[in-house]
Amino acid sequence: MKRLFVLVFILMLAMCVSAFAEGKTEGQALEKAGLDGETLSDIGFLLKHIKPLTPELCDEASRCLKASAALGNARGMVQLGEMYAGGWVPLEKGEDTVQQAIRWWEAGGEHGDGAGYYNLGLLYHNAPIPGGDVAAGHNFVPQDDAKALTYFKTAFDKGAVKAGRYIGLFYEKGIVVKQDFTTAAKYFEAAASRGDSTSKFYYANYLLEGKGTSQDIKKAMGIYQDVVDKKGHDIGNCANALGRIYEEGKYVPADHEKAVSYYLIGAAHENAASKQALADYAAGLYKQGIDQLNAGDCASAIPLFIQAANLGNTDALKMTGSGEK
Repeated sequence: MKRLFVLVFILMLAMCVSAFAEGKTEGQALEKAGLDGETLSDIGFLLKHIKPLTPELCDEASRCLKASAALGNARGMVQLGEMYAGGWVPLEKGEDTVQQAIRWWEAGGEHGDGAGYYNLGLLYHNAPIPGGDVAAGHNFVPQDDAKALTYFKTAFDKGAVKAGRYIGLFYEKGIVVKQDFTTAAKYFEAAASRGDSTSKFYYANYLLEGKGTSQDIKKAMGIYQDVVDKKGHDIGNCANALGRIYEEGKYVPADHEKAVSYYLIGAAHENAASKQALADYAAGLYKQGIDQLNAGDCASAIPLFIQAANLGNTDALKMTGSGEK
């Protein structure tokens, strides 16, 4: 009921913008509704994330964002660009989806929102644009990584932290710049320090290997653990990294129990490597159980079969009577 009330309230606010169509000036309409550019941007954002996103909701969201943009709100401009890119805004005669998206992302960036320049970097890098490429696809323009890098750098300077991750990847892979792991590490560290989960994962990898920076195993493991503890976006990757560290015993003493505990977290977050590691470990336990059974040691075999079954090994599940009959 509370969620329904919130949605109805949002829709009522959005409908206030329809006062524009009644002949009132923009200022009169907004004054009457008690709305400003930031509020309109917030409403537009909420509306365009309601599922399912109906044509009516699209109309209300775009109307809010157009009003927000008209009042000079940078976030509203960026979101309006995303709606154009996604094909959610009806085009006027002579308008082009891509050019409208570029126009509003440029405007949003110029008004101080680095997300506008970040989206332009993604556009020219031909990478998916969150919130802006569902309907139209993301390969709008010929790939131009030199232009993308320029936009990413500007975006990062203006506070778009994810842009730092892409700059780091450009230097790591040598895309339109000379390959430079030291510079890559600096950008990963900078973006990580500003909260980007994926950059934390990349930077921890560099610290673990001593790649582009001084090796610091303790710090690397601390970053992985921090992402896991805070359930960051890259929790699966970081949990898998910790599982591998404890399994291999290269940097710390091997600890299979800890390795499995981290692989379980990784697998729960759809990390393919963790799933495979658990499958391999379970298969090993099952084989050990068979060996013990063949040696006539049932007491030692049974716990191994149970452990393997708990990790999903199908043969062990059948052996313990937990599988399909």
